[in-house]
Amino acid sequence: MHLKAVYFVRCTEENLQKISHQISEPAFSSYHLFFSSTVHNEQIKRLAEADVHNTVSQVQELFADFQVINSDLFTLDLQNSLNLGGSSISQQTQFNRVVEGIFGVCMATRAHPLIRYEQKSPICSRIADCLR
Repeated sequence: MHLKAVYFVRCTEENLQKISHQISEPAFSSYHLFFSSTVHNEQIKRLAEADVHNTVSQVQELFADFQVINSDLFTLDLQNSLNLGGSSISQQTQFNRVVEGIFGVCMATRAHPLIRYEQKSPICSRIADCLR
């Protein structure tokens, strides 16, 4: 095996499962994993446990999970983002995606924003609490 694998993916459960399967039965000499958002310690631990052949060479967060429209505007390109207030798994996943996306923009731009929102908005309050 002489070829190296380079992955650039969002850190989702589905992607972690696929990568874990790939590295547990490696088809490449080494794996370089780049995530477009935050990777939590327990997720890194799962990847490490799957890497029984020690083929993962690096794991990095690049915070590129957003699209720049112009110098002062970006989008996370989410569908149905107005439906964040519910408690279903898909709504919680969408909420987490918003928080991670805004956090990624702050990390990529090295910004420390002042977060302002309408006090009557419980969704905005939750987002602000998560980002503090």
